[in-house]
Amino acid sequence: MAHPEDIAQAAFEELSELAFTGKSVRYVVSDERKISDIAAIIGKAIGKPDLKWATFTDKEAFEGMVGAGLGEDVARNLVDMGKAVADGRSREDYDRHKPAFGKVKLEDFARDFAKVYAHE
Repeated sequence: MAHPEDIAQAAFEELSELAFTGKSVRYVVSDERKISDIAAIIGKAIGKPDLKWATFTDKEAFEGMVGAGLGEDVARNLVDMGKAVADGRSREDYDRHKPAFGKVKLEDFARDFAKVYAHE
């Protein structure tokens, strides 16, 4: 999870220093939490303390996306991406190159999100 303020700070640092050559990667992360914790913290902030993260089978996700009008190729790619997230493949390089965390934590985001959520 990366908050825009932490992304902006990292971009500012990279553009100010210009210490890179060729291709480089910088991971920016504000916070790491289990998905159940994310749902609980956001749920509490918006007045829904029993909010839970819903899971779907790959088939249910694919059928739901296609049923909502998404193309089959896009839906299949999103299901594949979900599999890579679930089995850890999508974060292998990240785990080998853990960055320092930014300043904005999930609770900070949840407070800001709750303000916007309350106005809708």
